[in-house]
Amino acid sequence: MVLHEYLKVHIPGYGEETKVRKFSLGQSNPTYLINGEYVLRKQPPGKKSNKIAHRTDREFFVMQCLEKSGVPVPKMYFDCEKIPLCSALLFTL
Repeated sequence: MVLHEYLKVHIPGYGEETKVRKFSLGQSNPTYLINGEYVLRKQPPGKKSNKIAHRTDREFFVMQCLEKSGVPVPKMYFDCEKIPLCSALLFTL
């Protein structure tokens, strides 16, 4: 599994298996719970009609900036938008 191997490389102490559950409601960007601990958000598939909507890279940037300010935000692990793997954002719950 490509996602599992990627997470093992980029998250220190990541486990030996990956369990993924998709959240079913409440977001325009598909959102997944991984191993009950991590959240993966990605842009919806297909062509985007609006270039400023669904920007997980912007979400990642804003939360990283807030993390440095003392505002409580989840730990951000990576924004793999530029990596062919997933165009996704990963952070802890």
